[in-house]
Amino acid sequence: MPPRGASWPSCGGNSAGRTWSSSGSRRPPPVRLRPCSRAATRRTRMDRPRPQGRPIRPPSEVSCGRARLRNLLCLPCRHPLSTVVVLAALGLPAFFGGRYLWADHHLRLAERALDGLDLAGAEAHLRRCLRIWPADGRVHVLLAQIARRTQNYEEAEHELEICAQLGVRTEQAELERLLLRVQRGDLGGMDYDLYQRSEPDSPESMLILEALAQGYLSTFHIHGAMRCLERMLERQPDNTRALFLKGQVMENTNRFGEAMNAYRRILALDPENFEARLSLGDVLLLKNQPQDALEHFEYLAQRQPDDPTVRWGLACSRNRAGLHDQARPLLDALVRAYPDKPRILAERGKLALDDGQLAEAEAWLRESVRLSPHDSQVMYALYLCLERRGSKSEAQHYYQRMEELDRDQKRLLEMIKEAVVKKRAPELRCQIGRLSLRLGMTSQGLRWLEGALLEDPQYLPALEALADYYEKSGQPEVAARYRRRATDLKPGG
Repeated sequence: MPPRGASWPSCGGNSAGRTWSSSGSRRPPPVRLRPCSRAATRRTRMDRPRPQGRPIRPPSEVSCGRARLRNLLCLPCRHPLSTVVVLAALGLPAFFGGRYLWADHHLRLAERALDGLDLAGAEAHLRRCLRIWPADGRVHVLLAQIARRTQNYEEAEHELEICAQLGVRTEQAELERLLLRVQRGDLGGMDYDLYQRSEPDSPESMLILEALAQGYLSTFHIHGAMRCLERMLERQPDNTRALFLKGQVMENTNRFGEAMNAYRRILALDPENFEARLSLGDVLLLKNQPQDALEHFEYLAQRQPDDPTVRWGLACSRNRAGLHDQARPLLDALVRAYPDKPRILAERGKLALDDGQLAEAEAWLRESVRLSPHDSQVMYALYLCLERRGSKSEAQHYYQRMEELDRDQKRLLEMIKEAVVKKRAPELRCQIGRLSLRLGMTSQGLRWLEGALLEDPQYLPALEALADYYEKSGQPEVAARYRRRATDLKPGG
């Protein structure tokens, strides 16, 4: 409120001449009007104080900079061809450089996965490398190594053939060719030299020992295999590949308790190891522990439900654990998918026998015996089925045949135990090979015969046994090769 006696200033016109009081007190400060024009506004902004060290750009320079920017942005429209050339020159190196770095990154990841024994992960990274580097020799050599270590020998040969076509002659490629031969059992006197190369300071020592161990195992030279595996485990006690091969050696010598210990050790280190868990489940089934096996096969089925070996193990463990209702649909699906697999037919026949479906059981079991006439357990199941159906005489025939098979298998196991403790026994190995072939164990029999020749390349009975087998199996060229070697050793040959 103004003081007593003072008058309010007028709202209209200029109030500069009016007074606050009649006594002539001081006037209010003049009102400053904001400039209205753009030029005045620009001048006012330019009159503002600027931070120290920041130069004031005159209007002409600002206008010139804006004009240059407009001209630059219009260049693609005025010169489209030149613009495309420039952008291509700048973009193509970046594009190809990025692809190279992407491929190199996956190559490094693959090498790291191989160091960690993750063969499946390493292969996945190498397949990505091939999209960018289809002709890179390093990638194909590593793929050959993975295929060999997973016993996919045809794929390993294919990758090494690609290396040969590409002209890859590196030391790593030549070593891989040699290890492929050795791992398949073609030691040819090279095992001693390779074992000497597996010194601790050698970067390829573990690969050499692993291939030698598998080569010895393929020809049932247990001493050689264990010597290599023990050296691997001395250097790397947690090497899962060495532990797995040790489990395989124990299985082949019927030392199933030690085999299960090796597989359990692997799973303690790597619970996702597919091979170890599958092998442990198989051994548990073999030792009539279906409930323990079921735990492992259910674990695998959650991760690889479509794998036929997993489905088979799951069906068997459920059937033998008494879970018939759960096993039946699995076995029916397997029979439809694999009607010529005797083990599947036999398991389905045993389930029908337990269910009291004798006619169906007899049909399944007869077909299994026809496909695999040397399985004593299936023979016994067929004997029980025929007994229950009243076919006594035929049942007795299969029972006698089952007893003969049991005697031969027992003798075979005794011979294998004797051969395992002997470092050199070509005669015994040849006998084991012949008996294995007679019992329908074809691959095992051939490996024993080749093992006899590995110890004595001039052992005549082994050469003749191999020649006879390949002639009967319709492979005359292979048979002729062994027959020629046998003929040369005979007097006057």
